[in-house]
Amino acid sequence: MTMSSHLLRRAIALWNSGQKAQARRILEAIVYNDRGNESAWIWYIYSLESNQEKIAALERFLSNFPHHTTGRKALATLKTERAPQPESQVNALVGVPKTDPVERGPSLSPEERRPARKPLPSSIPWLLILSGLCIFLFSTVTLLSRYSSLQSDLRNLTASNQQILRNYEQLTADFETLKSEHVVLTNEYNSLTAQYNALNSEYAVLAGNYNSLYAEHTTLRNSYDSLLMDYNYTLQSYSQFREIAIAPPYIFTRGRTVHLVFERLDGSLLKWDIGSDWLEYHLRLGDDLRNELAYDLTLYNEYTGETYRTVDDRDFVDPTPFTNLMSDLYSRSPDEYTFIREVWYIVAQLTAYTSEIRETPRFPMETLLSGGGDCEDHAILFASMILASPVPWEVKFIYMDAEHPTRPQTMNHVIVQVVTSNGLISWKRPAKIP
Repeated sequence: MTMSSHLLRRAIALWNSGQKAQARRILEAIVYNDRGNESAWIWYIYSLESNQEKIAALERFLSNFPHHTTGRKALATLKTERAPQPESQVNALVGVPKTDPVERGPSLSPEERRPARKPLPSSIPWLLILSGLCIFLFSTVTLLSRYSSLQSDLRNLTASNQQILRNYEQLTADFETLKSEHVVLTNEYNSLTAQYNALNSEYAVLAGNYNSLYAEHTTLRNSYDSLLMDYNYTLQSYSQFREIAIAPPYIFTRGRTVHLVFERLDGSLLKWDIGSDWLEYHLRLGDDLRNELAYDLTLYNEYTGETYRTVDDRDFVDPTPFTNLMSDLYSRSPDEYTFIREVWYIVAQLTAYTSEIRETPRFPMETLLSGGGDCEDHAILFASMILASPVPWEVKFIYMDAEHPTRPQTMNHVIVQVVTSNGLISWKRPAKIP
């Protein structure tokens, strides 16, 4: 259905409901824009109130439909009549529209329904024509102005509608984006909620463990304080006991046996029993050998070019008294180095020591019974005990300058060098007792 047909139906509906003025304005707009709409013209002529308006409208109608016989007859009838006729008679001349003007349109009244002609004054038709023209021009200008205004409003509404559609599309896209983000955030929220619940459960467990551990800590702290008091009391008692007790190393005689006690690296005690005959033999042997001392060992200092004559300390090395003791100590040591350190620790426990070389070397048993000696005495004792071990190690004496070991100026010290299966080990008795 075209716009003109739609507007025509609207005008007919308004006319039938009694709103004739509104219907007339719509019909006038239709014939202005669609001059070829015959049905709209007939309804428009029918809606006019005066014959002058009807004559003007018929003339315009015939300019569009010049061969319309019924329209020409109606126009001729209106022009020849001098006096005004009732509206019903004029409408009968023009013709009453039918109920469905879009399909067929109202036809002009037939010849048999025409009223009898009455003569009209000759000036009236011209006045009517002028009035109709004036009314027509005014209506045309009004309608054109109204039409332009409506077209402007239509353009504005169309632009607004397009902007609204664009905004709607943008809002729809934003909505979809926000909807997707909402789904993602919902999933993250659910995941965080699950993690929070899990952490809350773990916190409850940890809080319970903390309370339990705190109670245990309190108990242990009380026990610690009690043990600390006992320790301080025991330490005080130990200090008092140490002042009157005999600490290793020590020697005591019972019957014809001499008992020697030393401390090992792990704090345990090493006990060694020697018969009195052995001690007497070594004491006599040492005195006899010292009475026959000979400076038969020559040492050469390559830095100063000096030559030193000294006693050969190797003559006093005697491993025989230590064979059983060293075999047992070697078997209980985890490695060679630990064994050598155990032997060194026994010698280091002797209280008397001097780093000066004296011309009175002693046999190892003499050094033990004397409780110490100078550097060569300790070196002889250490070398004798090492040679008593069940392994064939090479043991050497190294004479040196203790104050200038790399560029010796004189000879004032001796150290022991042990060559084991794992390499070279040098032993030097410290100047201070540990």
